[in-house]
Amino acid sequence: MRASIVLKPSESKRLIAKAIAQKEEVKKAMENAYIILAEGSINFMVAEELFGLKIDPSDFICGMVVDGVLCSSGLCSLDPRFKFKAGFVDSTTPEISVTVPLVAYKGKVIDMKYEDAINDFHLDTVIIKGGNAVDREGNVGVIIAGYDGGFISKVFGHTVSQGVKLITPIGLEKSVFSVPEAAKYTGGKRFDYSMGEDYGLFVITTADVVTEIEALKLLTGADSYHVASGGIGGSEGAVVISCEGNAESIDRVIKVIESVKGEPPIQKGRRQQCDSCRYVNCNYYRKEKDKLPQWMM
Repeated sequence: MRASIVLKPSESKRLIAKAIAQKEEVKKAMENAYIILAEGSINFMVAEELFGLKIDPSDFICGMVVDGVLCSSGLCSLDPRFKFKAGFVDSTTPEISVTVPLVAYKGKVIDMKYEDAINDFHLDTVIIKGGNAVDREGNVGVIIAGYDGGFISKVFGHTVSQGVKLITPIGLEKSVFSVPEAAKYTGGKRFDYSMGEDYGLFVITTADVVTEIEALKLLTGADSYHVASGGIGGSEGAVVISCEGNAESIDRVIKVIESVKGEPPIQKGRRQQCDSCRYVNCNYYRKEKDKLPQWMM
């Protein structure tokens, strides 16, 4: 049997977050070790699926493409370990203070630096970090605009040298032809003009990548194929996927897809204000609001 499905970006994110919570490696980490959850537009949903947290995505998104430019949150520019209050889906549980990147030990969110969690080595520890580009070979590209290479540069060595599991949830809307090839044409100070922050593309070849394809396989058993992308009227970035399997798996596909349909789109995050921005190569660096182009408003 075969089914054709359409997912808007927010729906894809919820589907992938549900799959992340069901991965065996994640379940082991929830029982025995640390989960280090980086900020991101899928990962705030992962936090909800894993820990029952109810998070305002503006509190959990740092880098972003918004208002037609590459930008970042003013919060993460000021403090890479900012804190915020989060409630729970079960509203009877009191709010807790959450630090980004979020650290959990044996399924409980704790106030701990992610560096300390990594150094307290557990074989079942997992790091969950999203990306900005993915290709058909499973290579992932992460845009880094911080002058020190950002979170991924600080943890990647541990994932390679010590075997700490790196899981990358990423939607097919971010598909590119080749991540390694694309990375050759980035590097912050090599841009003479930049719509937003200047950046490089960090290439990862060893991550456990979870797109809609892997998510559907894990949750339903069906094989899936990305056949088309794009849309209008709020469906920009949508993906069309053909799913194939027996009657039971296709029935599961329909049920899980219908459960994520209608996931609301993520509204604007806390974008860095141009008049106080630190990215000197940005074309809008330190411009007052009334000097910005109309399309950015």
